[in-house]
Formats: sequence, structure tokens, C-alpha cells
Amino acid sequence: MPRTITQTPLFIILLGTVIFAMTPFSKSHADAPDTQKTVVVSIAAPGWPPYAILDGQKDSENRGIMLDVMHAVLERLGYGLKLESHPAKRVMMLLEDGEIDATLKAKEWVTDPDHFLWSNAILHSEDVLVSRIKSYTELETLIKHKGARVAGKLGFSYPSLQEAIEQKKIRWYTATTTENLLQMLRHGHVDAIVTNKLVVRWAVESSDEAQSTSFYYSPTPIATTPYRFAFARKEAMYPFVKLFNEELERLRKEGVIANIISKYQ
Repeated sequence: MPRTITQTPLFIILLGTVIFAMTPFSKSHADAPDTQKTVVVSIAAPGWPPYAILDGQKDSENRGIMLDVMHAVLERLGYGLKLESHPAKRVMMLLEDGEIDATLKAKEWVTDPDHFLWSNAILHSEDVLVSRIKSYTELETLIKHKGARVAGKLGFSYPSLQEAIEQKKIRWYTATTTENLLQMLRHGHVDAIVTNKLVVRWAVESSDEAQSTSFYYSPTPIATTPYRFAFARKEAMYPFVKLFNEELERLRKEGVIANIISKYQ
């Protein structure tokens, strides 16, 4: 369920004119006083560890690569962070309507990226093949010539595999979570899964059952995509996103971004 916060409007009466003190962000927070500047970020439920880990009792206690980066930049800029959680499709609808300020996304995963403003890349999301077959050469042969059974996340597209899927050179399966993909692999229902490298490693490290199984990762990614923040495309956000990117690059030069990423690898 999305978490909401009630804020009291601040009215300033000056020379008979009512002026609203506004943050330049989401409509639901447009009447917040400047001393309470808040960026509303929505994360698709139930999160995406280690990029977004929604296990805190307070917004400030939620963590993950992207959330830690957002916290670091906003702290430098003097803004607070408000997290909401919605189904993935609703997140993008809310963002396009300006009901929220930002979410985590890659341009390449969005049908109309020009409908949003974008941060610089935080890091690169890497999709890899994971298998119980130790020899990657053997796995490649199986995929190319013997109709391997391969599974990926439901609702995700994998361009590098699309031709093989359409030509039925591989038998394609889907699952809703990385944990379910790992179970399919562990129990021999598929020969390989394709998933985000950091996400699957996090899932393995978080499961005693998964740790008892030997998994092998493709030596190079099958896809690499810059992962960013998408912001609502509205006039007031343009200067903010510019400041956000400038501060992001300062933090990168200082080594802060690399330190955040290393905590979750």
C-alpha cells in the first residue's frame, strides 16, 4: 500500500495577495513550505534489492544503491526524501502526471523516454546468464543448437535473446521474481536464467537454500544498460534536475558513489 503524508498548507498574505509557498515538485506536495522541501520518489513494489531495499520503518531507513545515492544528493541540496510504493505500471503513470517526482528507471526500458527528465547514469545494470552448467562454452552450445530451456522475468524484454525466442531455438519461460527464477534453476526446470547480475547475487546471498547450490555466471553481460532516476517533466523540475546532476557528479568525483555501490556488491 502506498504510504502518504498529510501536510499543512502555508498561506502568505501580502498586500492583499495570497501567495502559496510551494516546492517545485509533485502536486501532492505543492503546498509544502520551503523549509520542508521534499522529493517524492516512488518505488515499484516490493522494491528491487540491492538497488532499492524497502525494509525500513521510516523512509530514512530504507536503503539500496539507488536510494543511498538519492539520499546523498538530496542531503547536499537541502531536500528531504519521501518514499511511496506502487505497482510498476502505476509508478510511470503517476510520474507522467506529475503526481510523484521521481522513480528508478533506464531510458531504454521506457516506451516514451522524452516524456520524462533524466539524471545522469548512476551505474550500469548488467543482465547475465546464470546456470548450474560450469562450462560456459557448453551452455552456449546448448542455447545455440540444442533448444535450451531459458527463463527470464515476466514483463521484461531481452533483445539479445529475442530472435532465438521467436524462432523457438530456445524454450522460453518466465517467472515473476528472481527468487522464483533461482528455484526453477535449482530444481532443474530450466537450463539457465537471465537476470540482473547484482540482483541475483543479492538473492543468492540472502537465501541459505540458494547458497547450497553452485551457480555459474556468464563471463560477460548479455545486456548493459545505464540505470538512472527518471523525473517528472514539468517546468519547475528542469533547474532541480540540473542541480541534481551537478551534485551527483561532485559526489562521483569524491568517490561517494563508488563507495555506495561497493557496499552492495
